[in-house]
Amino acid sequence: MLASNNLAPANPTIGLKPGEALYEELVTEDEAPRTVRLGDTYIIRPSMMDMLPDDTRERYAVYDSLPRLMRPLRSDQDLMEDEEVRSMLWSAGVELQGPMVAQARAQ
Repeated sequence: MLASNNLAPANPTIGLKPGEALYEELVTEDEAPRTVRLGDTYIIRPSMMDMLPDDTRERYAVYDSLPRLMRPLRSDQDLMEDEEVRSMLWSAGVELQGPMVAQARAQ
C-alpha cells in the first residue's frame, strides 16, 4: 500500500478513453533501419544478426538489396482517404452498410 497519493503512478488521459493511445507504433525508430518491404509485407530483421546461426543469416541475406525504411511506421501517418477505403472494401466483396453506403451511392 502506498503511503501517499504523491507516490501513485500517473495515469493520464491520452486518447478518447483514459490510458488509450492516440496511435500504434507498428515499426519503432530502432527497427526502421532493419525493416524492408516486400510487396505488402514488412520484414523486420533481427538486431543481432551476427549472433544467428550461419544458415539463418543466409536466409535473411535475400533482403540485403531491398531498401530500408527511413522512419518509424505509425498508425496515424499516411492514412487512406475515405474513397480509397470504400474502393478497397468494395473490391474485396465487403458489403457496405450505414453512412458509407449513402456516401458511396451519392458518388
